[in-house]
Formats: sequence, C-alpha cells, structure tokens
Amino acid sequence: MTTLAAACSTTDAPPGDSDLPEYVDDTSQELNIATGYRWSQNIGVCWETSGNTVSGTTLDTVRSVTRDAVMRRWGGFSAAQFTGWGTCPSGAFDGVRVVFNDERPGTQGVGTMVNGKKPGMTLKPYVDSSTGALDQRQIRAVAVHEFGHVLGFAHEQNRSDTPSWCLPCTVTSDCLPDDKAVCVNGHCHQGTEGTGTVGAWDRESVMNYCGPKTEFPTYTDILGLQLFYGKPFSLPHKNGKVATTTFGSGTAGFVFVAGDGSVRFGSVPAGATSADYVVLQPAGTAPVEGAVAIAKRGTTGIVDAFYFDVNGALKVSSRSTTGNWTTVTRTASNVAPPGANIAVEDSQAHVLDVFFVGNDGAIKQLWSDNNYGTLRSITSANLAAPGAGITAGLESAALLDVFVVGTNGALRMVNGNGNSFGPNPPYTLSATNLANSGALLSAAQTGTGTPKGDLNVFFVGKDGAVKNVYFFLGMSWLTANASATGFAPPSAPIGTTRPRTGDHLDVFVVGNDGAMYNSNVDGNMGSWTSFQAITPTGTAIAGGPVSQAMDGTMFSTLHTGFARSVIMAGSAWSDGPFY
Repeated sequence: MTTLAAACSTTDAPPGDSDLPEYVDDTSQELNIATGYRWSQNIGVCWETSGNTVSGTTLDTVRSVTRDAVMRRWGGFSAAQFTGWGTCPSGAFDGVRVVFNDERPGTQGVGTMVNGKKPGMTLKPYVDSSTGALDQRQIRAVAVHEFGHVLGFAHEQNRSDTPSWCLPCTVTSDCLPDDKAVCVNGHCHQGTEGTGTVGAWDRESVMNYCGPKTEFPTYTDILGLQLFYGKPFSLPHKNGKVATTTFGSGTAGFVFVAGDGSVRFGSVPAGATSADYVVLQPAGTAPVEGAVAIAKRGTTGIVDAFYFDVNGALKVSSRSTTGNWTTVTRTASNVAPPGANIAVEDSQAHVLDVFFVGNDGAIKQLWSDNNYGTLRSITSANLAAPGAGITAGLESAALLDVFVVGTNGALRMVNGNGNSFGPNPPYTLSATNLANSGALLSAAQTGTGTPKGDLNVFFVGKDGAVKNVYFFLGMSWLTANASATGFAPPSAPIGTTRPRTGDHLDVFVVGNDGAMYNSNVDGNMGSWTSFQAITPTGTAIAGGPVSQAMDGTMFSTLHTGFARSVIMAGSAWSDGPFY
C-alpha cells in the first residue's frame, strides 16, 4: 500500500474505463510535502447540479449506488467519516464535489487537494453495453477507487517494489494511450506519488491498475486506512471477540462489543457481500474486550445474544421472528466479571442452556424454555478463575458436558441432562498445568446421527501447542497435541464448526504469525489434517479472536478489528469480503 501523508494507497487495479484508466491531477504538487493532505475525521461530499450528462432517476440511481459503495467499503472501517451527500452549494464547500458525466473518471489530486474544487471528482455513469442498463458493478468499483484517492491513497503501481510485469515501459510513449502517465523506473506511473508504504505490494488492492478491478478493499487497504485515520468505534476492539450463527434463509449473523462499548449485531444474507448492522445496546454498555455468545433458541426462530455488562450483569438481547430486538438483564450485578466468557448449548432438557464462571469461581447455569429461569451453581466455588473460558458440548443425546480449565491448569468437566449436573468436584480430564487457568477453549463433535460419537475439546496449552482432549463412546478421555509447540499464544481463542458435511469437523486458530489456520477431520476415527494457513500472515493479531458460521459450504470467519470472511466452496479456501 502506498501512502500519502496520513493516507495510503493499497493494491487493487483501478476500475476505470477499459481503454483508459482514470486520472489523478498532480500538475501543481510538490511531491516531498505530501504530509499536509490528510483530512480531519469528517470528509464532506456533495453532488454537483451542473455538468452531469445524466438526470432524473438515472442520476439519483448512480448517486445512490456510489454512496452505498463508498460507505460500505470505506466509511465503516475507520474514524474518517464521509458526511453530507447532498446538493453542492453555489458557493464554497468544505469537501469533495462530485459530478457524473462521460469524461474520464478521476480526481483533482489526492487527499485534501480536492477540497472545494469544482468538481473535485468526476465519475462516469457506466452502462452495460449488452443490456443498456446501468452497470452498477463498475460504478461501485470506480467509486471505491476514486474515493480511495480522496482519502489520500496513491496508485499501487507507482511503488518502487512494483513487479516487472505490471505496466512495463522504457519511455513515456510506451504508456499511451494513457496521456497522463509517465515512465518512471521501468513502469508507467500515473498521478500523485506516495510518500510512504504499508505492507507488501498488493496486486488485489483497489488502488492497483494491475489488479482485478473490484469494489472490495484488501486487508492492507484497510490496515493503511486505519493506521492513518484510526479505527472507528463502531468496529470491535483489536482484542474484541465476535460470535456468529446462521438463521433464516442462510443468513449469517454476528454479535460483538464495539470500540465504544456498544453491543452490535450484523447480518449478512446468503450471497451478500456486505452486512447490515443494528445497535443492540448503547455506548458504554460492555467492556470493549468483553466476550459475547449467540445462538438460536431451539426451533422457535428466536436468536439470543449474551454478554456481561460493565456491572457484571448478564444481558440477553433477543431477535424475534419478525426481526425486532429486545434486551433484558437476566442476573444481578457482580455475578461475574464484566465481559466474562459465556458458553451456550442445547441440553435437550431445555430449549437453551447458558453457562459461565461466576465471581465465586463456580460454574453457573441459566436456562430457557422460552424464558430464562433461575440462576444456579452446578459446581462448588473456586473451581476456576472468575469469568474463565468455558465451553459445552453434547456427549450423547441425554448428556451435556461443560468444560473449563481449572485453577490447577487441568481440563475439568461436569455433565448432566440439563436438570442436574455432577460430579462435585468435577472430573479431571488432563494433567495439571497443561494450560493456563481460565484458558479459552471450544468443544465440538464429529460423527453423524444422535449421538454423534466423538466429542473434542480444543485449547492452546502453556507450550503453545493446540491440545485436543477427546472422547469416543466406550473409551476414556485422551489428550493429544494437534499442532507443534510454539504454534499459537497460550490460551489463544479456538474456533470450531459443527459438521459442514456429514461427520466433518473444522478447527480454526490464529497462529503466532498472524495467519488464520485450519485443521479438519472426516469421521469419528479419521485422522486430523495438519494446520494449514488459509489467510496471509499478519492478517490478524497473533492468537486473535476467531469465530465462524456455516451455511452449506460457506464459512464466515471474523478477524479482530473488522469482519473478514474466509469462504470454502468445494474443498478450496479463499479470502472473502470484509463486512
């Protein structure tokens, strides 16, 4: 990513005309003083009323499509906010003035260089030649690229580390028909030169002429944006946790505590490339690094989100079948640490069971038969650290297991039918000092039918290895290393899926190199694959939060700081869009 001042340019081909790329006017810029062109937090946008070659509903549509693309792809990922979006005044305007006509798309400079210019940006109302309708895909892609320049991003191909195959030249005439490009160090450069870089050269960047021309900023695009403008309070904290589920017709839903302490829910319909967000509770409700959980309430169609507020009270926000949300505080204050970890599972005795470790170190249970009942302890006190990592899974059709790493560093378990649990003290399933007290962990089954058979519990031990403590019907609990030592930070979050096909199980973790890793198995007695990186290194904080949702062959994995998807179609993993 190439940066200009406090703005940056990443790497994705400019989605301009097929014959000529868009332009960036730099006729009067001194390239060594680029640091003066970063905007303050708000960037005004207005629509010019003259100079447009489209009008009426067509003009309304291209304006609406442009605004939607910019707000979804840039506006939600940094503290810099695009505001206004009304008609330009006849006099001065603090921001970027936008016109739509058939001229070559472009901006009158980068960053604040475009401020108040008439127009500061020209966009084209692209038409699909085969249908005669507006080409909304290209309109959106060009808008995202051009507003990248407004943020201060230079072209990626202008970087000194651009590969030799990208727009090679010997002399400037080799760059024709782009009459605004010049040959610099063997490459056709166009527009303002950046003064700094973020990350490696990025072919996929929305600012790269040698890329795929999409509307989706890449990881380094977003990283650079946040580096210079700051993260928005509407996104999770860098160590914030995200929980996901699926509901309705394949819609993925995720809940998180935003950077301002508000609790938010995002939904992504099947096949969609952006999320719609709802604020469930206002700023200051929960700790920014607090845990969240989400689950469907049996077959009722209701979705429940769980979290502890800043007073240590458990809140439940419920989404009705009509999409309306209500929030109820279900426990007294100080029952657990603010932001304590939560496990949710269906014991089959109840519609839904909720578990956490209270301030007395005992595992607590709350359950719902369409209304959450009395809170009770199912173990004695001092079993585990208050607010410790906790998970639950069905061992059999009538037996629900609840797991924590106890104060002695061993995996501990109680189980029951939902109405009663035992033994007390709980079972010890592993050696002591295997993991840090209160480590995060995740449980899931392989196999088919009821019961499915193989129950697995995963966590990262003190030695940095992913541990798998597992049980198969008729056997005792066994412990195995699922990775090499030093693979991930001790106690790092682990994500597991329910079987996506038959008896398949997937496990996810962010390794010490910041890449998301996956291991999977087919069958109760199958062999686990070794962990394979499914995202580039550095795309998340080492040991960062992970979560996933399943819809057919698609998994949505959410990295810290923003929602990043990893999609599986067939057997191939690939990066999906940011939400």
